[in-house]
Amino acid sequence: MRIIIAALFIALAAAVAPARADVAGEAARVAGACSATGGFGYRFGEPESQEVLTRVTDQTAAPFHPWKPEFTHSSRLVRTVDAVIMMPDAPTAIVVIAEAGKLLLTRGYKPADGNDNYALAPGADGGPGSQVGLLQMGDGILVECSDLALGARHRDEVLGKVVVTARPTPLSINIPPPPVPDVCGAAASREAYNTAFMGRMTLIMAYGDSSASYAERLARWRGQQLKDKGVWDAGDERVFRNRALHSPTYLQMAERSTQALMPILKALETYGEAQEGHDALGECNAAVTVDGMVRRMLADQTVTWTYVEGLYQAEATRLKVALD
Repeated sequence: MRIIIAALFIALAAAVAPARADVAGEAARVAGACSATGGFGYRFGEPESQEVLTRVTDQTAAPFHPWKPEFTHSSRLVRTVDAVIMMPDAPTAIVVIAEAGKLLLTRGYKPADGNDNYALAPGADGGPGSQVGLLQMGDGILVECSDLALGARHRDEVLGKVVVTARPTPLSINIPPPPVPDVCGAAASREAYNTAFMGRMTLIMAYGDSSASYAERLARWRGQQLKDKGVWDAGDERVFRNRALHSPTYLQMAERSTQALMPILKALETYGEAQEGHDALGECNAAVTVDGMVRRMLADQTVTWTYVEGLYQAEATRLKVALD
């Protein structure tokens, strides 16, 4: 999902790229985008909610175009926020990144590695420690703001170092319905759909990410239940997961998801070209295509996780225990 979100927002940003840039001014803007407590209208540690997920469409961060934030794996707290800002061309983006890095070094940041990442030590600027990452993406610059403590917590949750003590709760997200037939036919409905498309897709993809996260956390909770009931240990869980991930059914589902990705990215490329060329009809048609493809991919995702849940239930039945 994150790949699709990235392509979507780069397509949007490319349509409004500046004709020229004040390198010093843009470097200052990029260097000041993150703080020790967050960036682009998000605070580190905010809990996942529909409001947080849809805030990405807010235009107050302009000329930055924020993406959906990243959350800690189980506790679902904002740990990373990022945005893309467009430059006139790739060489300008490279120079601005270099100048922004120099500014960060004067503000207490230290190089974190060799890839234009800069860390602010715990306690500096009143925060627990944060990191700024700068990455050239074509004519644009991706600026990533991360909380180091929450990043460490996320890794511990992913690795299972944090014991799951309660069943995860799915996030309730109200997604918009599919577009009506021939929405692109009339100028008024076409314009309305084009205007709303970014917000609609952000919410639909946020729903997909949130649903996948919930399903994964539920699977981990199922495994924890089996261990708590004394019928599994860590070795049993590894064998079960390996068997599930290499089953013909799961591999077929995973292949189908992989094959669905490239057509979506191609349709997003068409969408971006139409938007940049001010082709409202082409933009609308491409948007409708993307909408349908993403919804089908999410439906396939639901089938996959339903299959995984069934495997856990079957394992519990085999072991003669009940799962909550």
